[in-house]
Amino acid sequence: MHSTGSFLLTVIERVRAYIDEATLDAKYTNDYLVRHVIGPEMVNVISRLSNNYGNPIRVRHSIAINKTTEHYVLPPQIGEVYRVAISDSDNRVTQEFMPENEFNSRGPNWQIQGNMLSFRPLPTSDQTVDIHYIPNGDFQPHYSSSGGGLDSTKKIFTLATTPTLGDRDPRENAYAGATLRVWNDAGLLEERVIDSYNATSRQATVRVAFSTSASDSSLRYEIAPVGMNSMYQAIACSCAINLGTARNITQKQMQFILTQYKMAMKSVGDNLSNIQARKGKMFAKRTVDNSAQIFLGD
Repeated sequence: MHSTGSFLLTVIERVRAYIDEATLDAKYTNDYLVRHVIGPEMVNVISRLSNNYGNPIRVRHSIAINKTTEHYVLPPQIGEVYRVAISDSDNRVTQEFMPENEFNSRGPNWQIQGNMLSFRPLPTSDQTVDIHYIPNGDFQPHYSSSGGGLDSTKKIFTLATTPTLGDRDPRENAYAGATLRVWNDAGLLEERVIDSYNATSRQATVRVAFSTSASDSSLRYEIAPVGMNSMYQAIACSCAINLGTARNITQKQMQFILTQYKMAMKSVGDNLSNIQARKGKMFAKRTVDNSAQIFLGD
């Protein structure tokens, strides 16, 4: 890992080593690698892992709907919407909207159309619904060596105006579900899941407060995937395959990188798919879709 502990700098260092790319007077700058290579390949790796991992980050996004509006804009980086529902103050689901077929006699109830959630027929009353979804990791990662600010509650973090490497995602709520990595004054690193992000104020609100005592405006931080060496290795190898093709590296080099990629994907995939081992792989029985069944001795 890079001496800073940064995901982006670690991947850049490994990619340059794999394809024998110079550090000084390099053909590809660090900024180019982050924007055009690491960003897309990070999404590719995370998407492949999301098919069977056992610990997906779940995000709830509230939308105020009314009885005269059909379409509502969804937040970015949605991978799977698995529920549209109303919850009480204890986060218990009190009402759920079930999607139906387009040719249902009453309409589909709700549909996803591009980046919109569409209701048909229109809601019968004004209300606030929660969109439950799993993010797909499609956000702009960035690293700042001294530009982040943590407030007194230790839950609201203001991102740097100009990061050291990469760029801030300008989309509203783009970082919901991403991981915020913050180094305190002693150099200790903490990772927290971002619950919501205000693009205008650059404020990311995390679900669990940081334990660091620092609350200034010059903290080192990074927005990146969770800190797993096998995941960083898989992303680095995927980037090296991408860049190695452009550099026309030898078949022997490409085969080595591909083997390393497969090994890293196997390691991180096994870890994430089996992380919840109490009940293992199974079909859930008591769900809203089969609640009419009678369960004996379960």
